Amino acid sequence: MKKTTIPLIIFLTVALVGGLMLVKQNQETRKGASFANTKLMLLPSEKIIKAVGEVVPVKVYYQTESGAKVDGVQAVICYGDELTLNADTGVVGNTENGFEAEPIVSIKDGCATLVTASKKAADQLKTTGEAFAISFVAAKAGEGNLTIDQSKSMVTGDNAASATDKEIAITGVENTTYQITGGGSGNCNRCSVLFDYMRTAWTAEDCSLDPVGLTITRTYDATCMAPADTRKPLQCSRCSVINDKEYVWWERAEDKTCADNPATGATVYRAPREDCSISGVVTSPILNMKGSFGNVKVADGKCAVNWPLQVIVLSNGDTKVYTNVIGNLVTSTGGLNMYQGSLPLVGFNHLTDVAVFVKGPKHLQMKYAIQNQTGPYDKAGGELTLTTSAETSPLYDFTGYPMLAGDVVGATVNDGPNGEINGVDFAYVKSRSLLHTTVAEGGYLKADLDGNCQEASNDVTVLKLSLEKKQGELY
Repeated sequence: MKKTTIPLIIFLTVALVGGLMLVKQNQETRKGASFANTKLMLLPSEKIIKAVGEVVPVKVYYQTESGAKVDGVQAVICYGDELTLNADTGVVGNTENGFEAEPIVSIKDGCATLVTASKKAADQLKTTGEAFAISFVAAKAGEGNLTIDQSKSMVTGDNAASATDKEIAITGVENTTYQITGGGSGNCNRCSVLFDYMRTAWTAEDCSLDPVGLTITRTYDATCMAPADTRKPLQCSRCSVINDKEYVWWERAEDKTCADNPATGATVYRAPREDCSISGVVTSPILNMKGSFGNVKVADGKCAVNWPLQVIVLSNGDTKVYTNVIGNLVTSTGGLNMYQGSLPLVGFNHLTDVAVFVKGPKHLQMKYAIQNQTGPYDKAGGELTLTTSAETSPLYDFTGYPMLAGDVVGATVNDGPNGEINGVDFAYVKSRSLLHTTVAEGGYLKADLDGNCQEASNDVTVLKLSLEKKQGELY
């Protein structure tokens, strides 16, 4: 990694690859000379949760307007003392977009100045993409912000109309946040990397290592979500059906659903949870249902698998919430991916006049109250009837009224889904679509609304269709 202590660090890059010095000189004598606008973003936008000793990966993206192509970036990134950055190894330029693999890095007063420029021809430059990949290290427990100092950052590009006016004005930035758990040595505490809703605690000299062979204390934590690259894809979790005040996790077989009991010999992890209870012999109502995700086609929806559902049941004023419900994925004759499952309604004591509310991980909440429903049910309550047997309880078909996708963020892009689709969701999905991020089959991307393993323009189209509804259906 190239390092320098020169205050105007961008000048050294100019000496190496040319171009940015003229921009800086013009900027000082003639304000407003920028020929285009851009936005700088830190990704991921959602809170990064890591343990002490772990790498905290962050990427710097640019997104320009009017087709302007970027050939130089100076980004000033500020962070808290929970993180450290190695100037020699912690920053890599994105060579696919033409930037130096070893950018110039200067670290001072809790901020890192990163500078890179492209040697590629104008027709090989890009309007949107990654400039840097940054690998911070979690130094101590705490929470903080990763921010771009807009006033000290700078972007240049190819301007066909002028050889000197190369500045692209930074008109906005998107920042991110982080949470570091554990203490570095001794008491370790973090979200499980395998199971959702599980927090783990153990004692070790190095909290950055996985607690293999150690005594682990587990607790239920609704804020914990396992990373997409390590989470158990067939994981199941629910209140225990045999012990009061106990929550359990296990990994199901491929031919089973989370409504089935764990297989004989399966490892079951347990944790206390006060609102879990049973009453004598378990004779819970059974909800058999099948449904579909809107605009997720069988041919394309290779990543619309194991999407966890929240299911709320209602009858006579009583409600019960079930989270992380995952149904079997089956093929629908209508061309949409369809889920189907059998859910024991533990703790719910009604068999008649039942309504069901279903919400996917990035979907509006939908109300289902009659068999073969094809549109909104605009009355209070519901008309579903259940039994306590999976064999005799009706299979309710809700595939004719698919869930609508687009509820991906809340009031800000750093918040979780808030039950409605609005301009914040639209802005997030649109910005992500321009990056064309892809994952392998079965992976998860928050803005991948059609389940095709890529965040792209079609996801924006899906969200626009959902905007007509805007808000999840309530009680």
